[in-house]
Amino acid sequence: MLAGSLLAAVRVLVTVLDPESGLPVPGLGAADFVAPSAVVSVRAAEEPLAVLLVLDNSAAGDGLRRTAGEIVARLTERDVVALALFQGGATAFSGDRGPVGRALGAVRFDGDPRLWDSVFAALDTGFPTGGYRKVVVLLTAGIEGPNRTTESAVIQSAREKGIALYPVYLHGSGRWSFPGVARQTGGAAFWLREVRSAAAIVAAIRNPYLLTLQGGVGQIKVKGREKTFVSSLPFANE
Repeated sequence: MLAGSLLAAVRVLVTVLDPESGLPVPGLGAADFVAPSAVVSVRAAEEPLAVLLVLDNSAAGDGLRRTAGEIVARLTERDVVALALFQGGATAFSGDRGPVGRALGAVRFDGDPRLWDSVFAALDTGFPTGGYRKVVVLLTAGIEGPNRTTESAVIQSAREKGIALYPVYLHGSGRWSFPGVARQTGGAAFWLREVRSAAAIVAAIRNPYLLTLQGGVGQIKVKGREKTFVSSLPFANE
């Protein structure tokens, strides 16, 4: 007992989505989760969001502008948002939606979709301090152009920085990679052909669980829900 009591408590963000609706599964408690160490407590993650939209402004990404605007419109006054483009241009984080809206309206879609290079660079953005939960929404055509950065390097960087990744993509080829990226970074992936609305995307971003574990972090599952999408990310909001 003494050795166990000396293990450091760690906090983990866990997103749980219903496989049919794509919406968060509500009402789960400590007894519902299977984790590598004891689940001490479970609560809703209520921290305000710092959301960085990373927009694919390659020639294939033209259908993403509207979705980006709808996501921004559904954020609350407690949240801050910024926009970064695959190719040039970024806004600062702000609670004012005006700068992002104007930047979205001015986006030109041309050039190569350097997907992983762009996301990796975005992870080095100076996210605000003050208790925000850090989120990157990757709005992409789902096409990988020439990249110097690997998918695994992006995942590692996101986990080290405590940034949850939410890929939102246009083309079905993304089904083979984006869910795995999201699963390892506490986010969720959305194929725009299947997702019902931006409301479902924002609901997933807004409603993860915050688990406190007494010990190590590893794969987390939900009892009796083998087909449910579950992702996790070590959490620190300093």
